Amino acid sequence: MARQPEQGDDMLYLILEGVGNDSLLKALYEQCEAPIWELLFSETQWAPYKDESPLVIQTARGSAFYQWALKGLGKTGELRGVIIESDASLEAVLQWARARLTVTLGDTRNGLLRFYDPLVWHRLAPHDTGREGTVKRVVYWHGGPEDGSWLTSQNPEPVTMVGAPTLEAEQLQNLNLARA
Repeated sequence: MARQPEQGDDMLYLILEGVGNDSLLKALYEQCEAPIWELLFSETQWAPYKDESPLVIQTARGSAFYQWALKGLGKTGELRGVIIESDASLEAVLQWARARLTVTLGDTRNGLLRFYDPLVWHRLAPHDTGREGTVKRVVYWHGGPEDGSWLTSQNPEPVTMVGAPTLEAEQLQNLNLARA
């Protein structure tokens, strides 16, 4: 379902990666007087890799930063990430996202799932849970700067959350991780 992000009552959270977090943080502070953000990898087993961690940023639709991020996610391709629409707090969205970072890969292997990368998100084909949870919608740019479009996942669940987060066989195949 294609749609341009538009006005609404939900809070917006961006999970973003840039060319470097220093430049992303610099842009954030240039656009926002008092930005609210966290490193996604903080308080997870991935914390030692904080220099590579995406930022989770709370923002408003009309803000200069949001407009800048839309451009970077879409037409210029300078950013990678997803937009999360939620009624929940930043802490609740962080818990939701962090719970899905480490997945089992079909056997005893575990790995970092970069679900916040639009290409990975699209290949995971998150299913609609049919009920509103922490995350109401995820909006992401799919395709290139010239031929892409905004897509939306409603009430999404990108992984199987029974016990440890797990990828289904089809998801592994879509991510080219399946064993021969």
